[in-house]
Amino acid sequence: MTRVHIVSASLLAALVAGGALGAAAQDTPAAAPPAAKTEAPAPAAAMPAKPDPALDALRWFIGAWRCKGQASASPTSPAHPTAADVHVAPELGGFWIGIHYAERKTAANPHPNAGIVHWGYDGETKKLVAGSVGNVGAYAIQASTGWQGDTLVWEGPFHTGSATIQGRDTFVRKGRAVVHTAELQIDGNWQKVDEETCTRNAGKK
Repeated sequence: MTRVHIVSASLLAALVAGGALGAAAQDTPAAAPPAAKTEAPAPAAAMPAKPDPALDALRWFIGAWRCKGQASASPTSPAHPTAADVHVAPELGGFWIGIHYAERKTAANPHPNAGIVHWGYDGETKKLVAGSVGNVGAYAIQASTGWQGDTLVWEGPFHTGSATIQGRDTFVRKGRAVVHTAELQIDGNWQKVDEETCTRNAGKK
């Protein structure tokens, strides 16, 4: 998924301070008196102390869901109905919302999809961000400007083993349910990959 290199604020501050002191030592003659004390430079990028309030917009999804839908035909499988279980919960100190998705194996769907998605917020771009990995080795990195009424759209590159394709996931709230449509951009046109309706806390059937 997203390759993220995290440097703690304290380590970053130490590196910045060390670099400044090292340069001062090289430029100052040996006989010169010690320089007056100054405040240590602030970290270039401080880590947030708590999740950004913008992430609250996604907490509507928290809970257990049951999904039913239709997958479009592909080079590897014909069109077929799908059924999936989805669990959504805050993770990693509430900085991320984790989504665990698993289709059920059926005669019509002998190789069900499964994946893990994490939704968060990027304070630099001021956008909601998403990273996902799946059980066929593909991964995606997406961003969203948030809800527009009852519609939430994510867009970004979808990476397979041999190609990168622009992807789009659209969620439309309908009462206690949500309709999810997944699309890929092929030859400049958006093509539906699958569509499903998910109901919160649906009973098993």
